[in-house]
Amino acid sequence: MGAAKSNPVAITTKGLGRFDPSYQSEAERDRSLHHALAFERVTGWPIHGTYVGDEAIRFHNEGPSHWIFDVRGIISAAQHSQWVTQPIVMARRDWPPSAINSEGYLEIGCTCMGAGGVSERGITIDLDQIAKAEAIIRKNQAYLALVPTRPLPHYPAATLRRYAFGRCVVFAEALSRIRGLPAVTLVPEALADWAEVRPDQMQHAAVLHPDGELEDVWGKYPTASIAERYGFARWRLSEDAHRAMIEDGIAERPAVRDEIAEAETVIRDQLALGQTS
Repeated sequence: MGAAKSNPVAITTKGLGRFDPSYQSEAERDRSLHHALAFERVTGWPIHGTYVGDEAIRFHNEGPSHWIFDVRGIISAAQHSQWVTQPIVMARRDWPPSAINSEGYLEIGCTCMGAGGVSERGITIDLDQIAKAEAIIRKNQAYLALVPTRPLPHYPAATLRRYAFGRCVVFAEALSRIRGLPAVTLVPEALADWAEVRPDQMQHAAVLHPDGELEDVWGKYPTASIAERYGFARWRLSEDAHRAMIEDGIAERPAVRDEIAEAETVIRDQLALGQTS
């Protein structure tokens, strides 16, 4: 019982934080679209879509950790894949050719959409259904008590997609100049068992705060939390590695300067909205 009291999975899939099964069934009839949109309204964590090829098969919410906020509960990414995505995929046999990649496998992926991304993709929504879901979510205080507060500033989903991975170095450099704090590279020395890349293939850049926490496009977090996000079991922080990447990048492609300036504009515009951390 003691473990269950602090276990988000147990509490939200079997315990007091579980959504009523009839509501779960109702939500899943529309791929959990309206539940996830309402959850973003309540918590700020953006809606994500799981796609097979060009077709959205399920919606949920998530942040920069391995936790998924789903109508079925707060579960890990691995559990979501096993309990939610795989059964949907396996139940269907008529996937179109566009859903199959060059190696003959289904092209399955997840993208950070945000409410704006749902509209941009032309997905039909029902405002009454969102309002109904929002009311149900707000009543489930046992679930919401386990959802962390999203730190400010809240960058839109398009910005998260752009700077969470491939352009993190540019974002960190721009944020460093604005914050007046050093940008560092999180250099992995060993990866978690689930990580599918070698340590020399994956690094992440962020800004180092005086309290030892790091800030990237998702906000300010303990270094260990960001390391876990990217599958780093052991790591070190290096200002020199970040500086080398910036200098090498500019030498190879001078347009990097413009990309840094663009990122600075994005950050300043967000901070101008009053979203300070």
